[in-house]
Amino acid sequence: MTNFRLFRIQLFFVCLILGNSLSWAETIVLKNGQIVEGAVIGRSDKYLKVSQNGKVTWYNWDDVQTVDAKTNGNPTSKDVASSNPEAASPSNMFTKAFDSVVLIRNKTLNQDQMLGSGFIVSSDGVIVTNYHVVNSSAAMSIRLKDGREFTPQSIMNYDKKRDICILRIGASNLPALKLGTTKDLAAGAPIYTVGNPLGLEYSVSNGLFSSKRDKYHISYLQFTAPISPGNSGGPLLNQSGKAIGVNTFYLVDGQNLNFALDVEELKPLLQTDRNIPFEEFVRKVSQVEYLKTQANQFLDANKWDKAEEIYNQAIALDPNDPELFDFRGRCRENLWFDNRVYANNSRNYLEEAIDDFNKAVFIDPNYFWGLADLGQLLSIKGDSLKNTSFIKTGVGYLKQAETLLSDNTDKDAEALYGSLVSANLFLQQFSEAQKYVDKIFEIDPKSLQGARMQGEILLAQGKIDEALTIFGQMLSAQPQNFDLLMKIAGLYEQKGDLFEAERRYKAALEIGGKNYVPLYSLAKISLKQSDLGKAWQYLESLKKIEMYCFSLNWNARYNQAVTVDERTANECPQNLGPAWHDEVDQMRRSILISWAKTYSIVAVFIVAVIFWLKKRKQKTA
Repeated sequence: MTNFRLFRIQLFFVCLILGNSLSWAETIVLKNGQIVEGAVIGRSDKYLKVSQNGKVTWYNWDDVQTVDAKTNGNPTSKDVASSNPEAASPSNMFTKAFDSVVLIRNKTLNQDQMLGSGFIVSSDGVIVTNYHVVNSSAAMSIRLKDGREFTPQSIMNYDKKRDICILRIGASNLPALKLGTTKDLAAGAPIYTVGNPLGLEYSVSNGLFSSKRDKYHISYLQFTAPISPGNSGGPLLNQSGKAIGVNTFYLVDGQNLNFALDVEELKPLLQTDRNIPFEEFVRKVSQVEYLKTQANQFLDANKWDKAEEIYNQAIALDPNDPELFDFRGRCRENLWFDNRVYANNSRNYLEEAIDDFNKAVFIDPNYFWGLADLGQLLSIKGDSLKNTSFIKTGVGYLKQAETLLSDNTDKDAEALYGSLVSANLFLQQFSEAQKYVDKIFEIDPKSLQGARMQGEILLAQGKIDEALTIFGQMLSAQPQNFDLLMKIAGLYEQKGDLFEAERRYKAALEIGGKNYVPLYSLAKISLKQSDLGKAWQYLESLKKIEMYCFSLNWNARYNQAVTVDERTANECPQNLGPAWHDEVDQMRRSILISWAKTYSIVAVFIVAVIFWLKKRKQKTA
């Protein structure tokens, strides 16, 4: 018994001396998926010390997912957060996040009620959210977790391109959410979102970080945690409970493809305080955005005079926004195209549009669309006036825009290259035009725009048959393309193949409904074929459309004072004007004259026959 007591005392002192050197076997799961079996024999703020059969390895806590200890064969799960000072337990992490997340209610200028999220980043009342959450604001309230509500005092900073707005409220000693970093963020890392989806306050969802995505040279984080409208502006959290992103958008056509602005994009914006009073922001920024949205809707609907009117109001509020001048210039450019054939030419829309594009470029010399639109319109003006100096100036602006393509999409690049092709065709610089067609095909080898431009180059060189081959291939891909059918029909007419031209014009007529242009072209072909009856039928159809379209008050329709069925209204061509009216009347007169001549000859012949028969009868008698 004495020996047994002595052995127990010796064992006690051995254990006391060894201390932490003795440890139960543990399973360490690393974030890269590797599983390590060993004994944890040491811990520090940054590292985990593990012994594997006598071999000691140090692991960085940032690389460790979980540590599971096996005690007497019974596993006891221990989250790495319990031993990693940089990590936080879920309950503690979400408690802190809840205290920092806010609910934003925005009553917009068109009386919509928008819900969004935001989070406190500074104890003195600085709150981060998305720009689109506060856009078009007429009134706004920000509610904290403790129930207090505030109206923003000022806008500290905002960036429309990054969809970020940084607000300041009149409060202090607020619980701020710490910002993390994404510099070492690895695919598969767990992430969490906290926000107010569809008004369900303080909802938590979890998922994995997928990848960093670059859009317009802005870094976004793709993740799988579900988000919905109302999550916008809320934080994306890492395992430590730090904000690593601002939830911004998700892809509707995808499945759980969600994106947050990278926190590294946010940090520089927090360094500047523009201190814009909220009332001024509403008046000069928010209201301008509201007007711009309204004007863009009219612009997309081809109601250019109404869109121009609203852009005028927006420019009066903010005369330093290049986009406003550029979009108003587009309205005036389209009005110029319209008024080239309409009687109302009291305004020089062409010069007004050029002036707007110039103002956009003056405000921002690196504004891509201002340069592109100015270059394109100057090229068109030069072509219409047969003035190469205007075209060359336009090409210069287009090439300036080309230097800015890295900040734009492939679609923007295709549009710009198309303008450069057209401008070089005006100058008959076919090799230069071909260079830009090749660039279009580099972006998209199956580009229909590139194929059309290729066809235009061939046409400019007089290679009609080769151009027809290309346009025919395009028509196979777009059999219902009205403009393409009209293009092909016109080329066959130019070649003198009236049968094929008539066939294509009829196909276009079936697609276009009561469209003026194919009817007019079919009437011309029928006259060339000396088929006066068919030509007259086409012209009668033209007259019916013409009378209908002119019965509409076009300005009233644009101003929505007259309700017109959209399909019927679209059948009225924009280029239906006095010149077409006079030419149709001339065609009608020529047919009537031809018929009159024919009937006169027939009448004379009949009279002559009757006279001859009478004389013959008299001789016989």
